[in-house]
Amino acid sequence: DKVKNPCLDYIKNIIFSPPGATFTAGGTTYNDFETVRDKFLGGEMSEDDLKRGLIESLNKLLEPVRTHFSTDENAKELLQKVRQYKKEAMPKDSKVRRLNLVELSKVPAGS
Repeated sequence: DKVKNPCLDYIKNIIFSPPGATFTAGGTTYNDFETVRDKFLGGEMSEDDLKRGLIESLNKLLEPVRTHFSTDENAKELLQKVRQYKKEAMPKDSKVRRLNLVELSKVPAGS
């Protein structure tokens, strides 16, 4: 596709990847990506409806994973270990650094 829209990419490659998947937006259920894309690009589906439908669809896909990690004791323990590891691996001094292209002579000053 020549259209560069990450929401459409998610719908095409994630939402419609399981066989028989559907996508609902603006009160209409779609059975294929091409129709979603055409309705959106044709102005028959608003950007807001597209995004809300994507959020709802992603949450439906993620809900079993969330449930697993909140109810299974082994999964809870594993998740806690990952979170602890991430905390320990974080640098203590995390200053925001800015890339100065003028100082590096990559762009002229004032551009």
